[in-house]
Amino acid sequence: MTHDDSGNPDGVTAHEPRHTSDSDTPDSYATQIRAAVSMERWGFGDAVTGMIVAFLLSNIIGVLILSIAGWDSTAKIPMWGFGVLQIPLWAGYVGVSIFAGLKGSGLVRAFGLRVRTVDPIIGLVIGITCQLLVLPVLYMPIFRMTDTDSEALSKPAKELASGAQSLWSWALFAILVGLVAPVIEELFFRGLMLRSLSKRGMGQLAAVLISSAIFAGLHFQLLQLPGLFVFGLVLSSLTVLTGRLGPSIFAHIGFNATTVIVLYLDYRSRLH
Repeated sequence: MTHDDSGNPDGVTAHEPRHTSDSDTPDSYATQIRAAVSMERWGFGDAVTGMIVAFLLSNIIGVLILSIAGWDSTAKIPMWGFGVLQIPLWAGYVGVSIFAGLKGSGLVRAFGLRVRTVDPIIGLVIGITCQLLVLPVLYMPIFRMTDTDSEALSKPAKELASGAQSLWSWALFAILVGLVAPVIEELFFRGLMLRSLSKRGMGQLAAVLISSAIFAGLHFQLLQLPGLFVFGLVLSSLTVLTGRLGPSIFAHIGFNATTVIVLYLDYRSRLH
């Protein structure tokens, strides 16, 4: 991901803050938001538009694809079909994010789409830790209160992976879930969504809480909601603390990739 300011039709203005370094202090995010209030023309309306567009495209086009292909259950959808079904949803998220960025200073400056050398290490460690340690602890009391178990929690992921029946389909699943989805979701939820809430004058804590709740809710999975909310808090906090999306992107990659690996190992064990 490289710097690209061509999305700013007015170029660099006299009011734009110039940084001698890309600070990693907590104040760096607040500084970017203050600058965005004065110079960026995107806002929470763009984020809401993105949610609506993504939802409509996903449902309308998704229903057409399912009808044409004759897939009446998740088990019948091949992995390439799963990828095709994600295109409308992701197109909505990416399209609106790009459109919003073009109204301001571009994706890099407007939404902090930057990666530093340390981001893969920090992010992957945090993402894997959340998946293997934080979520199991979080769900111990939830399982007791809801009379559910880890099988019920992992059911949606297993249903998605059911279309992977060969090495290449597992590779495709890993790319879609472990790489593409994290980048797109971080750009929209921690880039456009989180910053648009802060830009409206919300405190950082409120923006983190609300954006995390929206992120969790839009997955439409009740049992998974607490875990997704907590993970959303982690991702949003990383973005606020560093002022860029790199750490949250790699944390999301580590989180999702861990799921893919666990599912693949389970698949291999059932073969034998």
